[in-house]
Amino acid sequence: MEQVEFADVLVWWAALPRSEWPEEAEVRAELEREVREGPHGDRRQEVVFIIQQADHEAIAAQLEACLLSSNEQAGGSDASSEPPR
Repeated sequence: MEQVEFADVLVWWAALPRSEWPEEAEVRAELEREVREGPHGDRRQEVVFIIQQADHEAIAAQLEACLLSSNEQAGGSDASSEPPR
């Protein structure tokens, strides 16, 4: 198994001190915008589907059904009423 070096690991910009950010002004400005968005900065994951002739509403509904409710989020890992699928 190949050993992973720190430089090979992706990190959230919001988790790094500003002193470790790139020095280019345009890049830093874009990172600042990314980090300011949302309550968790740039700490997010995105899923992209490339599908022809898909039922977008059905896919969106199935994905939404996977999300935790507000009560489940507030209650932590023990609050979910159903086991993960």
